[in-house]
Amino acid sequence: MTVASPVSKRRTIPRKLLHSLDVHDVANTIKAIKNVINDCFINREKYANQGSRQPSRIDVDAADGGNRPLFRRLGIAVERDHVGGLDDHIYKLVNQLTKDRCSRQDVISITRMGGFGKTKLARKIYQHNAVIYHFQARVWADGSREYKCRDWLLGILSCLPFGNTNEILGMPEDTLKQTLRNRLQGRRYLVVMDGMWNNGIWNTINTAFPDEPKGSRILITCREKVVTSIDDSTMLPYTLSPLNEKQSLELLCKNVFPHGDCPHHLKPYVKQHAESCKGLPLSIVVLGYNLKRKDIFSYRTWCDTIDADSNHRKQCLGILQQSYKHLPRHLKCCFLYLGLFPKEFEIPARQLIELWSAEGFIKANGGRDVVKVAEDCLEELIDRSLIEVVSKRTDGGVKTCRIHYLLQELCKSESEREKFLEVHHISDSEVPPPSSKARRLSIQGSTSHYISSFSYNASSAHSLLLFSENNLF
Repeated sequence: MTVASPVSKRRTIPRKLLHSLDVHDVANTIKAIKNVINDCFINREKYANQGSRQPSRIDVDAADGGNRPLFRRLGIAVERDHVGGLDDHIYKLVNQLTKDRCSRQDVISITRMGGFGKTKLARKIYQHNAVIYHFQARVWADGSREYKCRDWLLGILSCLPFGNTNEILGMPEDTLKQTLRNRLQGRRYLVVMDGMWNNGIWNTINTAFPDEPKGSRILITCREKVVTSIDDSTMLPYTLSPLNEKQSLELLCKNVFPHGDCPHHLKPYVKQHAESCKGLPLSIVVLGYNLKRKDIFSYRTWCDTIDADSNHRKQCLGILQQSYKHLPRHLKCCFLYLGLFPKEFEIPARQLIELWSAEGFIKANGGRDVVKVAEDCLEELIDRSLIEVVSKRTDGGVKTCRIHYLLQELCKSESEREKFLEVHHISDSEVPPPSSKARRLSIQGSTSHYISSFSYNASSAHSLLLFSENNLF
């Protein structure tokens, strides 16, 4: 936990001392000054009631502690490295957070699938000078998929200056809420809740935050838009977009080369690797981490295909797998089914819904027909950032969609264990695959060659999808 407060008095340091310090000495000096400021803040809190009636400033942060969820410590995490393309997002979100000092408390959520740098963006915003100046109290709390309302309350309260920390551990949930409400009362506060998974959590915990006309804000990072579908919020979820080609190249260079400078003769190869990550910061950062351990100035390193780097994929899939594990059973089947489609294939939503229904993944519910229920399932997977909308119908419904290539890899890896599906790429010269044990089979490439070989007669699959070389469905 770190505690910081601005101190009005300026402390002068002899110039001779400054000139004699090297970089490490400067860092130690800054640390010492921070400790002095911390002491000032603690004393100010202790005697607050004897002085001014103005609320004291609280800046507390649990993000550097050891309670960071396990999946954020797997391999190399996005938030621990350079992440590009954030400046525009920072500007927009800081403006939303600070533009109105007298509005009611409101909620802003940053959403997208894992690996898009939501935590890094939230951290940049939390540490932004305009945010520090604007809010009288700032609190950062980490969460995880397993966190319940009580866990969040304890996490936030444990960050705040408190007489006896052990005292809050035995408090019932309602008392924890009241304690937090009392602690934030009268202040313009910002609470960052990093890593919320369940929308029921917010609906339970929201009463713990004072709703006064002081411009207070709650900033939530989550993988699902449904987490913050809050009726009384005036702000729509803020969805991160993939990096463009230029940003992807810059990010990879920053994570591989000294000072981010890519040698001119290697640029075409580096660009090809960056583009293959399809704008996902996690994939680029992990790729850069693995490449950095090789001879980065060798043609051989960059001429090797990314597909050969199994370690790169394993690290990414280990993080993305958390989203899959959180799905209910019927949505798991719908999600895995997407692995049957070719890479980057634009999937017609209507046909996908019909296929789900034919497979028996979707059942009529409460008088609603199968198609309506299936449309809800599609929307839920979109809200969970597992499917991307490509185009919409005139009535606002989804017309076509697709899945990120890494999520498609996740579909295939999870499907292999359960014999859920198999995908085979066939050319005219290849012998069709032997009999398949999988219940669903996707043939991509020379479909006519596969059909003429009568290989499908030996398959036990009850569903067969054929995609020609031009990805015609």
